[in-house]
Amino acid sequence: MEKKKKKKKENQIDYIQLKNWNRIVFISQGSNLEFQVEIDPDEIPPQIEGEVIKMMNNFSKSKTCTKFKKIDPNIIFQLDFMTRNKAEKVFEELVELLESNQE
Repeated sequence: MEKKKKKKKENQIDYIQLKNWNRIVFISQGSNLEFQVEIDPDEIPPQIEGEVIKMMNNFSKSKTCTKFKKIDPNIIFQLDFMTRNKAEKVFEELVELLESNQE
C-alpha cells in the first residue's frame, strides 16, 4: 500500500491508500481514522466533467463528510468522511461513472 503524508494545521496526518482506480480515483485511510476520496481532475473525460462536479458537490453535503478541497470555486477534488462505508460508496459511484464512459 502506498503511503502519503498531508498536514492538517499543526497535526500531521498520515494517509494509507486503500484502493485506486486507474490512478484517477483514490480512497485512503488517515491516521485520524477518517477516510479520504480523491479524484484527479485532469483525468476526468470532458463529456462527464459536469456530472462529476455535480456528484462531488452532492457528496460534500453529506452528514458524514467532514471537509473537502477545491481547485477552483467549482471543482471539488478531495472529500474526507467519518465512515469507511460512505467513502467506499462515493469511490464506487465515481468509478462506475468513469467506467461507463470509457472508450
